[in-house]
Parts: sequence; structure tokens; C-alpha cells
Amino acid sequence: MKLGRPGLIALALFSTILAAISAHAELSPEDLAKIAQNPVGNLISVPFQENAYFNVGPLDGTQNVLNIQPVIPFSVTGDWNIITRTILPIISLPAFVPGQGGTSGIGDVQISAFLSWSRISRREIPGFMGCS
Repeated sequence: MKLGRPGLIALALFSTILAAISAHAELSPEDLAKIAQNPVGNLISVPFQENAYFNVGPLDGTQNVLNIQPVIPFSVTGDWNIITRTILPIISLPAFVPGQGGTSGIGDVQISAFLSWSRISRREIPGFMGCS
């Protein structure tokens, strides 16, 4: 069985999630709640966002865009983390001409990386405030 690019991406994402689940399995619910509330916490999340666009094209079809948005932190040292946020859109387009089938595929992938401290309390998160 040969995996294409979407299959390899899905396999990598799935294996990363399994590693994260086993890493946090020994934490209590209270500890997980604290980590989940920390915006720079060491916790993997994989939200999904579905966007449906109706009446697309001359045949008034429906376009669907599923955004898979994993946020994965990596520990660089004991004091620093790199937090990656990827947006992977999976797009399904309707037919634009009678008799033609619709098409689907992966859109432009956006990858962001943020450097953060790994051991700070909520009071110590630095911020910048703009003035107008």
C-alpha cells in the first residue's frame, strides 16, 4: 500500500497525538486543567474548523473547507519551548460545469512557530499594549 502526501501528513499527525496522550496520561485532572488554561502550556491541541460556502459557482453547489489546526509544543531546553501552529485546509469544490465532477484536495498549508518560556506563572506572562 502506497501512501500519498495526504496520507503521510495524517499519519504524522496521528503519531504525534498518540505520543502526547501517553506523555500526559499520568497527570491528574486538576493538573491537566491548569496546563489547558496556560496559553503557553505544554499541551497538544488539535482543533477542527469546518467552513461551508453555499451557492458556489454557476450550479449553486456547496464548497467545504475543513481546517485542521494542530498546536504542538516542543521543548528546546528546560526553560524554552517552541510552539508550532499549523493550518491544514482540506478543500472540496463542487462541479462548475454540468457533467463535470467536483474536486478536492489540500490547500495552502500555513505554519507558525512561537518561542516561549516553559516555566512561568500566569502573572509573569509578558505582554505589550498598543496606544492609539
